[in-house]
Order: sequence, then structure tokens, then C-alpha cells
Amino acid sequence: MSQENRFTIFNSTRKSTAEFHLFPQLPAEVRQLIWTAALQPSRRIISVTLEKTDGYIRDPNDDGAKGYRTVMRVDQGFSKLLRVNREARRLALRFYRLHVPGCFRHPGPVHKPMVVYVNPERDVIQIEWACLAEVLIRFLLDLKRLDPRGIGLVNLAWSKRGLEHFVMLLTGNQSQYGPFRRGISHVRQVYFVAESGFYRTSRWEYVDSGTVHFNHSLPIEGHSIVYEYLGPDPRPIGPDMSPYDWTGPLMLPTKWSGLLREVGFQPAHTIDHCFKVSFVPEPNSTGALNSYGYGNSAKATAGGYSGILTREAGERWLRGDWEVFPRVAMLRSSSGGGSGGADVVVQENEDVRPAFGFWLFPLARCGDATPGSDWELREFLRSSLDEAPKGPRKDWWLEISECKPELCLYNMI
Repeated sequence: MSQENRFTIFNSTRKSTAEFHLFPQLPAEVRQLIWTAALQPSRRIISVTLEKTDGYIRDPNDDGAKGYRTVMRVDQGFSKLLRVNREARRLALRFYRLHVPGCFRHPGPVHKPMVVYVNPERDVIQIEWACLAEVLIRFLLDLKRLDPRGIGLVNLAWSKRGLEHFVMLLTGNQSQYGPFRRGISHVRQVYFVAESGFYRTSRWEYVDSGTVHFNHSLPIEGHSIVYEYLGPDPRPIGPDMSPYDWTGPLMLPTKWSGLLREVGFQPAHTIDHCFKVSFVPEPNSTGALNSYGYGNSAKATAGGYSGILTREAGERWLRGDWEVFPRVAMLRSSSGGGSGGADVVVQENEDVRPAFGFWLFPLARCGDATPGSDWELREFLRSSLDEAPKGPRKDWWLEISECKPELCLYNMI
């Protein structure tokens, strides 16, 4: 594969040094159109953890003290138009009409108070964890209350841990079913976060011994929360899809649809469901980030998640990840019955450039595996996602390698 493609990031960089000094002289109507156009491309995934605090009230219908803390990861996601001038800020606050109080989690136990400005139709709220079902339901109802239009949550993303915990807490707690239905009444899109189980190199049980397929197409998670939706992935990713028996955990959407059936939620509109797929670099003991845990020269930048925010950091990570790859190939060749690296064959898609972002795999048949009887449904909802399902369905994994994913790219500076 050409060196140029292997380390050249597909994400675009939006930087401009051009200045237009006559902008203040434009008519106010024209300036407002320009400010509004500048806001439209922005989409964000806002990760939320909900923690109980002193003064907590169990009844989400009670208008008393809030009683919970909203911890968000949005340190890089504020619109610059909020800080340009009064005119731009007024339009930005109208666009981001939902003003959510919360805090930003610093490394360690310290929390920084903040207000997050949200556009419900553009932004995605990703639930990482909620300490109690009532806390999450109160948060959903607060979003509706804070919204001048009374809409609240529109785009929802579930982490595996967050969904499993909430389903187990809510199932059977019938006093909370009604408030929960009200809290999700305007949801139109649901993402199921499937970050684990996807690798940049193929597993040996899926490839011939002595051959390793290095996948440059699988999007890599970064530190930015601002992304751009491109639609179907325009890159030539076909060769990187076929070597993998990629599957999406069907139990995630099945748990969700089973919960909706349990609480009696019948939406008046269509809800789109997708898998959100990406590769998440993990730090090793030295602080380096790579695909395999063996260490490389790509150091994490300051911040959480993968720490990759800039193009420079991304290219450094890609080079370091490739440096450690030969050692991984030799180890996997030995364990797979190969020669130990002497004649390891590396397969690459030479025409694709790596991207920092994620794939979306639409699920048209979400939830068709829910057990039939009410007893089976309750037992299924209370079970762990890691447990073997006891329902009538055997194929709890949905094949997605033949699907054309949609690509979303993080903004990189």
C-alpha cells in the first residue's frame, strides 16, 4: 500500500485565514442568513452520565429539587458563534434552544459546572450510565421542560452498559412506565453503540493461517464530539468488508424494543435504528494508544477517550499503530499455526484512506427477536447482555458485512 494513503487521513480540515472586513456593513438580514448557514453543518454526540445527589426525589413528576447531576463530555463541542458578538450569540442560542445545566468531568473527582447548548434535531444524546431509572426519566422530562417547543429528546444513543442497566432497573417498575413514555415521545433516531469487537486486523479464526488482513476502512474513534454526516461511505471499502464475518449484537436493539413493548410505548411516527460502529484505541500501561496493547510511539493527547483531536495526533497514531503491526503479525501467525512471521502475508486495501469517526448501519428489522410470552419477556429484559439468550431465537447476531455503512467524520483541527 502506498505510504501516502496509509497515513493520510480522509477527514477534511476546515481552516481559513481569509478575512472579510466588510461583513458588518452587510444588511442585517444577510448577516443572519450567513450566521444560520454556519450553524447548520454542525452535529454532535454528547455523552451523558447521570449521578444522584443530595436532595434526590424519586418521583420524576415532582417539580421539587432536581436531585441529580448531569456529567457531560463536551469540552470541545461549543459553537464559536456563541463567542463572536451579540448578534451571532443571539442566533446561536436560538439555534441551540435547549440549555442543559450540568458539569464537565475533569480527570479525577473534580467537576466543572457548565451549561450545554443543544439542538435536539441535530445533536445526539448518548446515555453512558444512569444510577437509577427514575434519574434517567427525570432527565428526559427535564429536557422536554427546558425546550421552548416542548420536544426534548429526539436523537438517542445507548452504550451497552447504559442500556442494560436501565432496562434491568425499569422492568417491573410500572409506576415509571408512564413518565418514561412521555420522556421519549419525540425520539426519532436510536443508535446502539457497538465499539467493542471491531478490530483493524482480522482475527485468526476468520483468515487463513499465515495471512493477516489489515483494515484501513474501519473508522477510528477520536476525542472530538462534532461530526459531519456524509451518507454512504464514499471510500472504496469493499475489500475491507469481505474478510470479516462482522456481526452486530442484535440483543441490543432487541432489549430496547422489548422494553418499549413492556412499557406500552407505541410511537406515532417511525423511529430509525442504527448500529454505531468504530474502533476505540485503548491505552496501555505506558499511556500509548494502539490497536493491540503492545505499545507504540503514538502518545495520547490530553483529554479523555482516545485523545485524538488534531490531524497531527491522528497521523502520529496511525504511524505508531503501523510500526507495532509486524510484531502482532508474527505473534498471531505463531498462535494460528503459521511459521512465526517468516512468511506472513499482509493483505491491505491500497485504495482507501483511514478516517476518524464512525459507521452507521441502519437496522430495518430491529427487535423482531423478542420472546413471545410476558414471562419470557420479563426474564429476557432482566438478563445480562453477556448471558446466552434463552428465548426461541438462535441467530442473536445480525450479519452486517454485506451492508453499505454510512460514514460520519469527526471535525479535526
